[in-house]
Amino acid sequence: MNKLFGKYKKQEVLAAGFFLAPDVIGLLFIYVIPIIFVLYLSFHSWTGFDSIKFIGLNNYLVLFKDPLWLKSLRVTFFYVLLYVPIVTLGSLGLAVLVNTNLPEIKLFRTVYFLPIVMPLVVAAIVWEFIYMPSYGFLNYIFDIFGLSKHAFLGSENEALISVIIVSTWRQLGYYMVIYLAGLKDIPKMYYDASKVDGANPLKQFIHVTLPMLKPVITFVVVVNLIFALQDFDPVYVLTKGGPNYATYLQTYYIYEKGFRFLKMGLASSASIILLIIILTGSLAQLKIFRGGEYE
Repeated sequence: MNKLFGKYKKQEVLAAGFFLAPDVIGLLFIYVIPIIFVLYLSFHSWTGFDSIKFIGLNNYLVLFKDPLWLKSLRVTFFYVLLYVPIVTLGSLGLAVLVNTNLPEIKLFRTVYFLPIVMPLVVAAIVWEFIYMPSYGFLNYIFDIFGLSKHAFLGSENEALISVIIVSTWRQLGYYMVIYLAGLKDIPKMYYDASKVDGANPLKQFIHVTLPMLKPVITFVVVVNLIFALQDFDPVYVLTKGGPNYATYLQTYYIYEKGFRFLKMGLASSASIILLIIILTGSLAQLKIFRGGEYE
């Protein structure tokens, strides 16, 4: 009997390994091996064509003395500081709105979700036309109301905000759907009980909806933070890091050093530091939203 049980157990383990193997191999080749190779390169000098030369911590020392890298760090910080709260709260507001029984609400759900389906490069090009200083749609609207025209992507004060608007516009619908799924999972009896206690819609939202959505909010904030720190496409298409490095994110610094100036070692060291920032920020957010304890 024990032999028979052991045989079936062995078969189950083999079957599980067979089904998991493609994902494990994929993760290994797509994430683990590249990260190890980038870590290796961060201690070496390499243009991508010549031989790899070991230089120790020199790349990291150069990085921390590079004013351009420090500038990109500050720009990335402000980008995340603005982008994450806007997307997190904006998508929550949209989810609450489309969760109602208003007429044509299904149409609004579709309209809000459409931007995420559109390729980001295409969306960025469309927004580039919208932001055009002379013939752009926004300046056309400003002109109708007698307002002065703006060089949205050409202004140091407005370029970063303009890029954030594009990224926000594209991501709101995606997180709205995630929040909407969370709202649908909240049992109706909690709202009925709160009505009996005399709670108005605002109190219901604060004392019922938000606590029940805490796991969803945690997920949205963490994923938002990760994607914000990795954002690249809108900056590349709209501003190329300008004007005067006003939109020079960490990702664009890594791209320029690695693929424009062929300093693969320096780009790798910047990538490792960005990875550390992402991991630290994600773990901090998890700890904050889970009340200081990992569950």
